[in-house]
Amino acid sequence: MASLLFLWIILVYSNSSILGGLYGGISYGLGLLYLPLSFYTSRINNKKRLVIKYKTYGVISILLVLGALFTGIHSIVIISIFASSIILSVGTIIVNPVHSMWESEFVKKEQYHKAFSLAHIVFATSSIVGTVIAGMVTYFSYYYGVMIFFTAMLISTILTAMLKPKNDNIPEQENKGFRESISKALNDRTIKQYLLTTALFENSIGAPFYLIVEMLVLVRFSRSPIALTLLIVVAFIGGIVGPTIGSRFKHGNIRKKNIMLNALVIPTLVIIPFLNSYLLVAISLFAYGVIASSAGPLVESLHYQIAEGEQLLYLTSAHKTITGIGSAATVIMIGIAIKFFGVSIGFYISAAMAFLAVFSYILSSELKKFNMT
Repeated sequence: MASLLFLWIILVYSNSSILGGLYGGISYGLGLLYLPLSFYTSRINNKKRLVIKYKTYGVISILLVLGALFTGIHSIVIISIFASSIILSVGTIIVNPVHSMWESEFVKKEQYHKAFSLAHIVFATSSIVGTVIAGMVTYFSYYYGVMIFFTAMLISTILTAMLKPKNDNIPEQENKGFRESISKALNDRTIKQYLLTTALFENSIGAPFYLIVEMLVLVRFSRSPIALTLLIVVAFIGGIVGPTIGSRFKHGNIRKKNIMLNALVIPTLVIIPFLNSYLLVAISLFAYGVIASSAGPLVESLHYQIAEGEQLLYLTSAHKTITGIGSAATVIMIGIAIKFFGVSIGFYISAAMAFLAVFSYILSSELKKFNMT
């Protein structure tokens, strides 16, 4: 909901793709904090309490945005959204590595691909619900959209409080400093190749998605939240279809499949600027959703095969740091490029990232040994 709702409010209130790009860039750029914060997190005994605390901060920050909307002053609303985004992003930085550690308890290695395909289906389904709610409500009032977002985050925090993870504590290693802990976890050629290829993949797939689609709607399709909602929903429906199909294929080399899927992303992105028909754009975004969501479970399966335990926490943090830095640069660059060259350039830059991801996978010889489990 934040990806659609907050970005849409910024774009409408400011009429600036640069500001929209900066909004996404700050969120991703805070990924620089992943590694130091994961080191800090690994030293906390009760990680569940830590997660709940930072999710609560996020809930409060959304409430502040709601209050800012009632002032009716555009500059205050935009500043409050940026502040809330920073708080939510820092909370995510704290929460994600811990969730990653918890998830490894529930899934056996031979179930990775099937389990992560299911997770992507659930994510896409919940994203459809969130997008429909955000888009439809935004059509009538931003206030209602932020109120529903606040309620959803509050429920999420309550549900998190009900979790009972077995592995809440990683054994303390007090004799290690930050640099030594990180170096030991990441000083591996396989991990380095994985981090580079997945960073490129996520920059082409995820980082600029909302920005370029929302700008496309603002420029070509009557600035309508309904038109935006339908396009986002179509992409997420593709996000359900992709893992549903992919989970049936239980064998094969992960690297080869990702080369193919990244290559297929390129034409689906490049063709969209040439389409004046809303229906054809929707079909292309559906295909994009199918391809991107098919690749997602493969990346996660690779992630959990490479590391475990404390190394998994640091790998997750390193992965988020590198993708965050790249995504921040990509989104800001696309926001600026759209301002001067039009919305089409956003799709071309994303396609170029997908091409680089293909090239990187081809060169990543260490990833040859990983197969679907």
